[in-house]
Amino acid sequence: MTASWFSTIEAMQYKHELPMKLFSIGLRFRREQKVDETHLRAHYGASCIIMDDEISIDAGKKITSRVLGELGFKDVSFVRKKATSNYYAPETEYEVFSGKVEVADIGMYSPVALANYDIPYPVFNLGFGLERVLMIQKGLGDVRSVMYPQFYRDLKLEDEDITEYIEIDKTPVSDEGGKLAENIVEIAREHGDDPSPCKFLAYDGRLLGKHIKAYVTEKEDNTKLLGPAALNEVYVYDHSIYGVPPGIGEGMKNYNLLKEIKEKGTPGGFSYLDACANLFAHEIENAVKRNEKVGFWQIKMAKNPSDLNIVVGGIARRYISSKNKRIDLRGPVFMSVELMVE
Repeated sequence: MTASWFSTIEAMQYKHELPMKLFSIGLRFRREQKVDETHLRAHYGASCIIMDDEISIDAGKKITSRVLGELGFKDVSFVRKKATSNYYAPETEYEVFSGKVEVADIGMYSPVALANYDIPYPVFNLGFGLERVLMIQKGLGDVRSVMYPQFYRDLKLEDEDITEYIEIDKTPVSDEGGKLAENIVEIAREHGDDPSPCKFLAYDGRLLGKHIKAYVTEKEDNTKLLGPAALNEVYVYDHSIYGVPPGIGEGMKNYNLLKEIKEKGTPGGFSYLDACANLFAHEIENAVKRNEKVGFWQIKMAKNPSDLNIVVGGIARRYISSKNKRIDLRGPVFMSVELMVE
């Protein structure tokens, strides 16, 4: 790419006023002895030239520092190359480093090489590898991970990414079923602390062509409509998934951890109650389709996400396991729903 500038400059030198500034981006092939963390045999290069009667290597260094500075590189240094390409003037070719990584190469074209193309003005050239620039910008340790991420880059999920893999599993298919799930949530929240035995109407209306009544109920004595964990909310914190109570008091077990999760974690966007209500609505729809007249469904002690109608995608599960993190979605839900079809 660098050498090919000569014919381009020759063709354009009398069509543009000085300074003439050109750039090109393209795929480059090099005979590297090895492919490793900082070397590729094929990579994308950006090459720039400036032709002007006053351009010099010192001016080129300043331009290079500014260009790389715009790309986020502040610690730029120049090291003169001992072996210079024949199209560069002696002692004017420099390797440009950001830290310990070479990111660019600069130099002044040789007057002899320029004369072969009848170019009368000095020409400065700057070229850098795009993959190396991206590697440093993204904080990667291997340039191959930029060009071939499928082979050289490990999966990395932030907490926000993990939330995208957490979903409510079974949901109602009809609009009425969606309304039924919403009503179950509303009634359960309103009466969650009411003493049992108790029973509250959540839905009285049409569902899949039939008239139904659905109740949120608790039949046992001396308890409440909802169990202690029913209102827990899903959070992701430090690559782990937790169920966190909506209200946290200092006397609670794991208070400091729960407080930290609430303050710094990423909400999953739904609660145990939301997931369970969708499961109940889904099951009620199926019962109506089977022409059943009554039904009863209950979730007691949840020991894993599937007990709560929550699914965590395989990619996230494997990632969490590989980081020795945890999926802690469990607890005493103790919630039940009753169906009557007229």
